[in-house]
Amino acid sequence: MTPKASAVARSGSASPAAPTAEPRPAGAAAASHRGGETIEQTILRALEQYFVDLDGARPHRLHGMVIGAAERPLLKFALDRCQGNQSAAAELLGINRNTLRKKLLEHGLAESPVASPPAATAGKRGSSRGPARGNTSGHGNSRRAR
Repeated sequence: MTPKASAVARSGSASPAAPTAEPRPAGAAAASHRGGETIEQTILRALEQYFVDLDGARPHRLHGMVIGAAERPLLKFALDRCQGNQSAAAELLGINRNTLRKKLLEHGLAESPVASPPAATAGKRGSSRGPARGNTSGHGNSRRAR
């Protein structure tokens, strides 16, 4: 009997870190250490407390506040979990890598790319002068009709 199996036999249950026989569906909310509270329940509890703290004042931009409060730590968590690998973090989050990059910029979690100076076009024939000579139709066929 392996050490893990003997520990399970003695305690009658697997440790919390041990994989269960039935994995949870990918979209299921994970229970936290707070007595099995789900992320959704945590958010609802925090919103209730937010309205108590407002003490009758009207809330403003509630959606943006909640999404920002949840999205920024989620992005940080995914990046940390993937050791800064944005492609892996995007896959973990189930979003496109470009979408992740945009969100990281929005939340100040990534620096914007340094814009490279525009390429010099002076002296280059046909750089931005319209269709090539002999092609007046603008359809990309540079051969003249015979």
